[in-house]
Amino acid sequence: MSLPAGPGRFAMLAWPIALALVLLSAAAVAAHPFHTSLGEVEWNGKTRHLEVSLRVDAGDFERALRRMTRRALVLEQLKSLDELA
Repeated sequence: MSLPAGPGRFAMLAWPIALALVLLSAAAVAAHPFHTSLGEVEWNGKTRHLEVSLRVDAGDFERALRRMTRRALVLEQLKSLDELA
């Protein structure tokens, strides 16, 4: 089968390639774990400080701490943050 010359030829080649890329990227997204966090940055004119807050899912935070400390831990069971040191 020969493809027609001109702009139609590009369109005929582009659609299958675009479809393959979409399908491959969808598979990669489905395999990626879902994490949520919310960051907020605010300028405090009174104190002239930049205030930053970050909200992270507790489960995600525990997993990250376990990886960093290489210890099994549960945030609800900690008596103080000194136990993480």
